[in-house]
This record gives sequence, C-alpha cells and structure tokens, in this order.
Amino acid sequence: MNDKLEEWLRRNLNEDSRNVESVSPPPQGNFNKHLHKPKHKFQQTPKDKRTFKKPQLKIIPLGGLDEVGKNMTIFEYEEDIVIVDMGFEFPSEDLLGIDYVIPDVSYLEKNKKRIKGVIITHGHLDHIGGIPYLLPRLDFPPVYGTRLTIGLIEPKIKEFKLEKFAKLRVINPEEFIKLGKFLCSFFRVAHSIPDAVGIVLGTPAGKVVHTGDFKFDETPARNVKKADIHKMEMLGHQ
Repeated sequence: MNDKLEEWLRRNLNEDSRNVESVSPPPQGNFNKHLHKPKHKFQQTPKDKRTFKKPQLKIIPLGGLDEVGKNMTIFEYEEDIVIVDMGFEFPSEDLLGIDYVIPDVSYLEKNKKRIKGVIITHGHLDHIGGIPYLLPRLDFPPVYGTRLTIGLIEPKIKEFKLEKFAKLRVINPEEFIKLGKFLCSFFRVAHSIPDAVGIVLGTPAGKVVHTGDFKFDETPARNVKKADIHKMEMLGHQ
C-alpha cells in the first residue's frame, strides 16, 4: 500500500466523524486542482414557512348557558356576524333595584358594522326582551322573525319610540335568507308559544343548527302548525 495513503487512512479514520463534514482520499498521481474543482455550488433553500389559515366559523354565546334568560349567540364567519336571539333575564332576589339583566355586547359594539342581522327563534322575553335596549347600541341591524314573533316585538319598539329606526322583517320558514356569507333556513318546532323556529346557518365552513327552545308535541293547539320533524331528521343525516 502506498505509504502516503496508509498514513492518510490512519489519521482520518481515527478522527471523530462528527467533526468531519466531507472527506476525500488524497489523489494519487498527477492531479490538476482546476480540472477537479466543482463547477456548481449548491445552497439549500429554506422551506417556505408561510401558513395559510382556513376561514373559521366562531360561535360566541353571550348568555343563556346554565341560566334562564339572556339568550343571545354570535355566529361569526370571516367578516360577517349573525346574531341569534336577544333576550334579557329577570334579576335574582339579591339584585336589588335592578329591573332586567341584559347580555354584555361590548364585543359587538366594536364590530357593529359587521353585523348582518339578528334572527329571533320565538317570542318569549328571554329571547326578545333585550331588543329595545341593545338595538340602538348596535346601529339597528335588521331583525328577522316569524309573523307572531315580530308581532310581539313591535309593541316594545313603539314603547321605546324606535319605530323610525328599527328594521323588522317577517320571515317565511319555508324560505331562505342570505345574510352576508350566511345562508339561513328554518324549521318549525313545537314550544309553549306558537310560531317558534329552529335555524340552520349555512357557511362555507359547514352548517350549524340552532334549535331554539323546543319540545315534541304530536297534539299542538288548534291552528298551530306541527313541528317539521322530517326536516329535523334530514338535518340529522347531513
């Protein structure tokens, strides 16, 4: 074996390989460093660390959870906001001097221009009682409800002298309404008050079903339409 090669092997094989990035045996014979010089230099390109966030559907309850009253929920997709219900709560005995308790809408006040509408499920005060107090603070977004529900809201609007500002819209539960990127449909539910509906809020991210208050009643009062059990069943399979 060539003495130079043997010496090179002894020296390099004993070194810690972790400290050696690239090892090549010494050339033998005639060697032209210009002919063997690498022609191209390669540089590793850093990975593209950019991330693309998928649009998110946010659901923010402002009341009605673990309590009777203040039913109000925000549905937010991209720049659009839809509100379901706007109720108040009767105060407990220890809240002396308080007539009603309404939801905290400070977040909505900061984003009032993004509100596309308010949909009411039915006409009980824990779902509509906050409307005359909160609509002025939110620049009067349109309010949607069935005929009876809107009929129960109107006296409160007149009591607070908001007729010139409030925008009340009667919906047909068999039709759709488009609120920004929300496509909203409805299904009738049985409740202790007629003309109650559940809501399907369709978005590019998926559908959300808000049932409102409901019960199963096969013998509703006279002239009260039955719940849309078939629609509920279809939604359950989607």
